Amino acid sequence: MTERLHDFQKDTGELASFPKATAAIDKGNLTATNASGYAVAAADTPGYTVIGVSRENKAAGTADGDAQIEVLRGVFRFAVNGGITRAQAHAGRALYVYDANTVSLSPGTNGILAGKAFKYISNTEVWVAIRVLMPPAILTADADATYGTAERDLLNEIKNRLNNFGL
Repeated sequence: MTERLHDFQKDTGELASFPKATAAIDKGNLTATNASGYAVAAADTPGYTVIGVSRENKAAGTADGDAQIEVLRGVFRFAVNGGITRAQAHAGRALYVYDANTVSLSPGTNGILAGKAFKYISNTEVWVAIRVLMPPAILTADADATYGTAERDLLNEIKNRLNNFGL
């Protein structure tokens, strides 16, 4: 099992209970709902929406919806895939699910939003604010060579602003 980097803030976070899918979820995992609405360990998977961080371990084996899992929303410490080179300049920017224990500055294939960068810790860790249900990213692909450089840069900037708006 991977070492957890998360510092739970039970006194300041919101706690909610969700029906769990069949698969196991470990304490400290980024937790999402799947396309059927059941809690799962977060991943860059179509139809997943981040709901918080698991407060408890739940084993696999129960049918979908037969067990509940407690999930916290708040500010949590996570590893960053690929590291952060611009440090605190990323505060307030969208972070994406890399896996259940790691966030990324860049959207994966499905652009599943994890939350916002709250505070820089180091080149490999960041505090992540998970306040509300995170909808899937609006756009994940960059504008391609169909456009000239100025148009491509403008479209990519609009995409980034839309993806970071209102998180």
